Amino acid sequence: MTYSYEFTEPALKQFQQLEPWLAEETLDELETLAVVSPTAHRRLTNRFVHDFVRIRGASTLYVFLTIVRDRANQKLRVMDVGTYVRGVSDEP
Repeated sequence: MTYSYEFTEPALKQFQQLEPWLAEETLDELETLAVVSPTAHRRLTNRFVHDFVRIRGASTLYVFLTIVRDRANQKLRVMDVGTYVRGVSDEP
């Protein structure tokens, strides 16, 4: 089963603040989730969190997507896009 995805207004604003290369990586992750019928590793009621990591230069970037799966309409609704950047100076 293939899902489509959509951003809520707040999530779209968060997504638009990502650097272009990271926004593209985020869309790639969503497209993968839409095809493989996502499984929720971290459940928050009817939501799940999907996270991925990318390394760019000396920084490690963590992206967290909070998603509601609407099985009836075969949609993934992105509710929140969060990021955390860890640089070399952050490591012990």
